[in-house]
Amino acid sequence: MHRDPLKFNYYLRKRQYDELMPVITCKELCIYIALKLNYRIIRPSRYFIKNINFYYAESDEGIIQIDYEDSLVKEPFEIIWEQYDKTMDAFARIHRVLKEGQPVLINTYPPRLPFYKDFIGMDYIDSDFSSPHLFLIVKYISPYFYYHETPWNRNKENFTPYKDNDQIGIIHEQDLSKAFEVFTFIGYLKVNQYKLYTYSNFKVALYDTIANYKKTTSLKDGMIFYYGEHALEKLIELCTSKKLLLDKNYDKNLYEYLLWKLYLITNRRRVLIRYIKENSYYRVIKYKKVLKYLNENVQLWTKIIFQLDKKYNTNKLLDFDPGKFYRISILERLINNEMSDIIIR
Repeated sequence: MHRDPLKFNYYLRKRQYDELMPVITCKELCIYIALKLNYRIIRPSRYFIKNINFYYAESDEGIIQIDYEDSLVKEPFEIIWEQYDKTMDAFARIHRVLKEGQPVLINTYPPRLPFYKDFIGMDYIDSDFSSPHLFLIVKYISPYFYYHETPWNRNKENFTPYKDNDQIGIIHEQDLSKAFEVFTFIGYLKVNQYKLYTYSNFKVALYDTIANYKKTTSLKDGMIFYYGEHALEKLIELCTSKKLLLDKNYDKNLYEYLLWKLYLITNRRRVLIRYIKENSYYRVIKYKKVLKYLNENVQLWTKIIFQLDKKYNTNKLLDFDPGKFYRISILERLINNEMSDIIIR
C-alpha cells in the first residue's frame, strides 16, 4: 500500500472532512478506502454516482421491496472474490494479499463479529440469515488483524481501537475465526489505472434516473413494480398507513428495512450533490436549479428519517402526516424535470 494504513486518516480529503464517506454503501466504502490507500483520487463521487429514482415492489403476501435498477457498466475497478471453507486457508490468503500491498475486503457472518453493531454471540447461528456485511482488513501483525469499520456500524462495547489511530480496530485472529467458520469471502481490487482517471458514471446515472422515473408499472416474479411518482406514492402510503406499530418486540425488521432504504434514497441524492460540487457545475446555470431542489429534498428526507427513528424508539404507530411528503413529491418532480432538461440541453 502506498500509504501506511495504520497512520492514514480515512476521513479526510484535501485536509477536510471527506463528505463522501458517510453517504455511500458499505461495499462502495470498502472500494473507496482501498482506492484512497493506493491511488491519488480526483473527484471520487464520479465512481459512485447512480440513478436516484427507486422502485417500490409488493406481493399479494405483503412482501415489500424498495430498491434501484441500475445499468451494468464497466467500472475501472472490480472486486475479485474468493470463497474459503477453511479458516486457516482464508487467513493465509489474507496474509498474501496484504503482502502484495492490497487491503482485503471481507464478507462474512455479522452475528459473530464482536466489533459489529449486530453482534449476537460467538457461537450464534441462524440458517435463515441472509444479510452479510463487508469490512476492510488493512494490516496483520501476529496474532492481530487491523481493520476499518465505520463508526456508525461499530459495537462500541467490543470495538478495540488501535492506540495510534482510533479509526482502526484490532481483533485477535481467534475472535475473527468464529465468523469465518460460517462463511468467508475474501476480495481485493483489480484496477484499470487508465480508466480510473478518465471514468465517470454521471451520464449513465443521468439517463438511468430519467428512464426509471418514466417507467410504467409492471408485474415481475409475482410482484407489482412501481416506478417514479407511483413508487413515491406507494412509499407515502406505507408511511402514512396508521396500521403498523413500530414496537421493538414486533416490527424491528420493518423499522430497520425502512430506515436502511430511506438512508439509501437520501444518500444517492447526496452523492449527486457531491458530484455537482466537485465538478463546479453549481456555477453553471442549468445545474443551479437542480442543486437547489436536491438540497431541500435531502433536508426533508432527513427529517423523515429522524421522525421514523423517534417513532420506533417510543413504540408509536407508523402514521406520518401525508402533508410531510407534499413538498417532497413536488421536489421529486422538479428534480426530474430539470435533469431531463439537462439531457436535452
